[in-house]
Amino acid sequence: MSEELDTANRYRQRAEELRTIADDESVRETREALLKIAKEYVQMAETLEAIDQTNQAIKRPRTPG
Repeated sequence: MSEELDTANRYRQRAEELRTIADDESVRETREALLKIAKEYVQMAETLEAIDQTNQAIKRPRTPG
């Protein structure tokens, strides 16, 4: 697994942890802040996955046309 995908997986795991914490939070502003941060972790994970896809495409040998 690439470093990007490994980091993306950690970010997705952290987002899930934050959503779980937010579920138990009684203060609305705190809950919303936690959910916003979780969403940003998911966005960063998606970006890293796209970077990994690009890196894999660059490494592929080109087929003669």
